[in-house]
Amino acid sequence: MLGNVKAFILFICGAVVFAILLVSANTMAMSIRERTREVAVLRRWDSRARQFWDCFVGEAVALAIIGGLLGSLGATGLVSLISRMGGMSQVCK
Repeated sequence: MLGNVKAFILFICGAVVFAILLVSANTMAMSIRERTREVAVLRRWDSRARQFWDCFVGEAVALAIIGGLLGSLGATGLVSLISRMGGMSQVCK
């Protein structure tokens, strides 16, 4: 019986990952669509498709790294703040 629960949880996790991938792909597509002027300028300067790819992927990676660092620092600060206040010790009794 426990095997069915594992399969159900794995199915839900797979659906969540698939949804996140769809949202990420949509975000990247919207980013490119909103930059038609920049793409036109790059095309005018005889840029190649590889340069477009490098520009957009480089920006996405930079934003992901910055967001990950800010989220990690924020979570670390929040956890240390809660542990100093002793707020979780009352809840976990």
